[in-house]
Amino acid sequence: MPESLTPSIRRIMLVYLGRRGAMPLFMRDLLRAAPHAPQIAVSACVSAHNELLADIQALDGDALPLPTFHGGAGAVANLWRAPALRAALGRHISRFQPEFVVELMPHLWSPLFESVFAAAGVPRMCLVHDTAPHPGDITALAQEWLLSSALRAQRVLTLSSFARAQLLRSGRVESDRLAALFHPDFMVASTPQARQRREALSVMFLGRVLPYKGLDLLVGAVEQARALGLDVRLGVFGDGPLGALESRLNRLGAEVRNHWLSQAEIADALGRYEVVAAPHREITQSGVVAHAFGAGRPVIATPVGALPEQVEHGVTGLVATQCTSESLASCIVQFATDASLVRRYAEAIRARATRRSMETFLARLAEEGSIIAPWRPAATA
Repeated sequence: MPESLTPSIRRIMLVYLGRRGAMPLFMRDLLRAAPHAPQIAVSACVSAHNELLADIQALDGDALPLPTFHGGAGAVANLWRAPALRAALGRHISRFQPEFVVELMPHLWSPLFESVFAAAGVPRMCLVHDTAPHPGDITALAQEWLLSSALRAQRVLTLSSFARAQLLRSGRVESDRLAALFHPDFMVASTPQARQRREALSVMFLGRVLPYKGLDLLVGAVEQARALGLDVRLGVFGDGPLGALESRLNRLGAEVRNHWLSQAEIADALGRYEVVAAPHREITQSGVVAHAFGAGRPVIATPVGALPEQVEHGVTGLVATQCTSESLASCIVQFATDASLVRRYAEAIRARATRRSMETFLARLAEEGSIIAPWRPAATA
C-alpha cells in the first residue's frame, strides 16, 4: 500500500465555493495549518474566483479550482457548467481519495455536488454558521436553500454551542449527527503589540455596515464616552450604507474606510487600533472576534449569540451587560481609564492562542471525521 494511503494518515478534503469574505481566509488558514499536522493530508476544492486563490495555490498543497460565477444572476446563467464541474470533482476525489469531505460553508451550488460525494462513497460534514437569516443581509434570501443542503450531510458541525442549541431546538437534525466546535482565530499578518498609551484610546469597528451589526450602538457609546471628557478615537472599516451615521462619524472625527477591505487593509487597521468592538444586535458567532484575537486585540462585545462564548469577560475582553449604547460606553470607559487592560487582555489572548488555533481546529475536524463511517479506498498498483 502506498505511504499516502496508510491508515495512520487522515485524508480530508475541504470545500468552499464562495468568492470573498471571511471564508476564503478560513480556507487559506486551514491549508496553512495542514503542514503542522503531519498525520493529516488535506486537499481543497475552491472557486476559481476565490479572492485568495493566488495565496491558496501558492501553498504546498493540493487544490482544485472550479469556475463558479459572479453575482446572483450568474448562479443560474452558469448552470451549463455543472456537468463538467461534477466530472472534474469526481476525478479529483478519485485521485486524492479522501476519507471524508468538509464543506466549510454551504454554497448555492452545493446541492449540485452532493451526489458526486455520495457516488464516490465519501461521507460529507458541513459547517453551519448561521441557523437563521440576519436582518438586512441579502444572503438571507438563500438561507433555507443553504441550510437544507448542510443538514443533509452525514455530520453537521457548528462553530459554537449557541448554534448547536439553536439547531437542536429546530428539531431538524438529530443530536448524534451534530457537534459544536469553535471559531478559530484568523492568521492576521503580524501586528505590533499595543504600546503604552500616550494618547486617545482607539476603538475600531470591522465588517459590513448592516443594521444587525450595531454600528449605531457603538457610535452612541463613543459619543457618551466623549461627553464624559474621555479621549476616545473611533475607526470604522467596512462596506455598506452609513446613512445618518455619516454626519455623526464626521463630528467624532472618526477614521472611516467605507468599502470592501482587502486582507492587507484589515491587518493594517488592526495594527493601529487597540480594541475591536463587536456591537451586534444579534449574531450567531463572529469572524470579527477571530480577526481581533488573531491580531492579539481585545474585544468589546454585546451579550448576544455566541459572543459571550468567544469573548471571555474580564480575560480576553469585556462583554457588555446589555445590548445598548450605554452598556457599551461603560466598557469603553473601563478601557479608557485603565490603560493596563489592553496589555493584560492581549497577554491572555496570546496565552490561549493554541486552543483557538487553526491547527487545533483541523485536529478537531479529523476527530469528527472518525465518527462517521470512514471510506478507505483500496490500494492501487
